Amino acid sequence: MQDKLLYSMLVLYSVSFLIYTFHATVWRKDFVWQIGRLVFTGGFLVHLTYLVNRAVETGRAPWGNQFEVMLLFSFVVAFSYAVFQWAYKSRSFGAFASLIIFLISAYSVFFLDKTISPLVPALQSYWLWIHVVVTVISYGAFTVSFMAAFQYLFKQSKKHRYFVTLASSWCVGFVSLLLILHEKELLKPYTETLASFGLLMAYSVGVAIVISIPLYFVLSLLKIERFFPKDETLENWTYRWVGLGFPLLALGIMMGALWAAEAWGAWWSNDSKEWWALITWLIYAVYLHLHLIAKWRGVKSAWVSVIGFISMIFTFFGVNYLLAGLHSYA
Repeated sequence: MQDKLLYSMLVLYSVSFLIYTFHATVWRKDFVWQIGRLVFTGGFLVHLTYLVNRAVETGRAPWGNQFEVMLLFSFVVAFSYAVFQWAYKSRSFGAFASLIIFLISAYSVFFLDKTISPLVPALQSYWLWIHVVVTVISYGAFTVSFMAAFQYLFKQSKKHRYFVTLASSWCVGFVSLLLILHEKELLKPYTETLASFGLLMAYSVGVAIVISIPLYFVLSLLKIERFFPKDETLENWTYRWVGLGFPLLALGIMMGALWAAEAWGAWWSNDSKEWWALITWLIYAVYLHLHLIAKWRGVKSAWVSVIGFISMIFTFFGVNYLLAGLHSYA
């Protein structure tokens, strides 16, 4: 039953991506988009059903290990996109959102351990329900802001178009590289010294370049930017969704500190996950400061948002594999 729900969810998200893409690039008829939305909604409901069933089966919050947290993340991105679509009546993020959700969900289903196991003592707390949810909701908001920043930069010039495509490709390439090395048990040597870690980062950039070049030419050939909203609209969306995610991440970090004090006896343990969450929060703080105080608008502001998203990806995913710490189980 559980596996059928997972595979049905993946099929529905992938089909919605194809329909949204077809609508955006080939046939911009209203009924095509409505079909895509219906299929996406089906995937979302199946996703929700799976999480509820997992909670019933485990008797706890269904995000106690990395498989469950990744599925929660993809669900929150789906929910964030649904809220965005309802609030702004926009059709510009459909293909982008469904692709991100599908990739995260597919990675979780095919490459992470789905086994239900007892929680480690530190996770046996009411904080599991609130700290994780609040933090992941902030990540969902940052993902929507990234979609807007991506479209904004893609419209500006060929230079920005390529480099934002490269940044997006790095997120995919970095995760893929970690996954391959981890599965082949080749990752550990790259975590032992700063030089080896730097070499791994260089490899991830190489993978990103390989992905980004054909992707750039395909997107340019399709001229998808002609379907994007106005620059002012995209910049406003980026700001609003960073403004939503920023206080939620701050609240998540504070909740994590309170939880750490209960579980480990200290609110700050110099843990790698704690530091990278703080770094991500500071990057978005810089974005808001420049946007509100220094009136930094346009391309520079959008790039700070993209850098924040890259830091978020590293915090949420890379830290677990590359930097040992108290959150290694998360």
